[in-house]
Amino acid sequence: MAVSDEFRENWLECQEEYGKNIEAGDIPVLELDRIDESISLPAVKFTAPFDPSIDNQFDSYVHVPMKTFKKPIDDLAAQVSQATSDLVDLKQRTEQATADAIAATDEASNVDADLTGMTVTITNRKGVSKEVNIGFEILERNVYPSIAAMNANAANVRPGEFCMIATTDPTSPENAQLWSRNSSPSTSEHPFTFLSDLDQAATSAFADWLENYKPVIEADHTRAEQDHSTATSDHQTATTDHQTATQDHATATTDHATATTDHSISAQQQATFETNEAARQQTFDTDEANRQQTFDTNEAQRQDTFENNEQERIAAMTVTRCFVRLQNMHLIFVQPESDSTQYKVRRGRLKIITTYNT
Repeated sequence: MAVSDEFRENWLECQEEYGKNIEAGDIPVLELDRIDESISLPAVKFTAPFDPSIDNQFDSYVHVPMKTFKKPIDDLAAQVSQATSDLVDLKQRTEQATADAIAATDEASNVDADLTGMTVTITNRKGVSKEVNIGFEILERNVYPSIAAMNANAANVRPGEFCMIATTDPTSPENAQLWSRNSSPSTSEHPFTFLSDLDQAATSAFADWLENYKPVIEADHTRAEQDHSTATSDHQTATTDHQTATQDHATATTDHATATTDHSISAQQQATFETNEAARQQTFDTDEANRQQTFDTNEAQRQDTFENNEQERIAAMTVTRCFVRLQNMHLIFVQPESDSTQYKVRRGRLKIITTYNT
């Protein structure tokens, strides 16, 4: 329908007199604290999703309740809040892993082995030390020039005392033999029990100890130092992961603040943000799971290696070894923990107490 100039002028006069102008401030502005679910926003509905690059087809005028407009933003804020809560839990678990690594480092540093004189001191991971004295001597009165002389003096030797044959003839087959007075009467055919020929065994026994057992003890100490280095490396890794988690927490907090204040974000932008956030969270979860698995694998391997080495060292000490210190003819024994034989000195005399099951 055609509009006359008179009608147009009359309409403009009515609009100017009775209409309200947003630019001129005729319509009041709501403060932030007054925006609630009673507010609706005017909107234009098109026949298809709006696209600024095409000619959109108008459908109708509508209004959108504030509750409907805010729901996608509130949902996004809840997701970011949950992500922040998960990062706090990750931070606590990372701190616990750091504390565990420090404890493992402290325990590894406790392991030690020391030989002072004839006293061997072994310290385990808990810092508990055990000392064993591996030296003793044979009384001068129990050293004989021959087996016959020893048998002749059987009545004067108490059961359990050691006796040694020390001849002046280096070619004598009786030289450096070790005997023990048994419980048979001194008049019996065999009042003494033969223990070993030290002339043949002393050198090989001492060499065996130097070549086999001493390196085992030193290797245990070296492995303990390596375990200490591994635990220190794990502690550094846990610290780095903790710093990364803290940075991610700060990033999530910033994202939460941005999502809360940005009420004009479009549905397409919201969908893009949710997709990126889900991808970032999945990447973070995957990296954290891989790091934790690597840490657990390394810790389990270190513990298994330590326990296997300790078992091998203990298993090696199954037989009591002995040798003679030629400078003073002292008989030296290296006794494993599994040996229940007791060595005691009473009034300058050595007693060996052995329990037999009959």
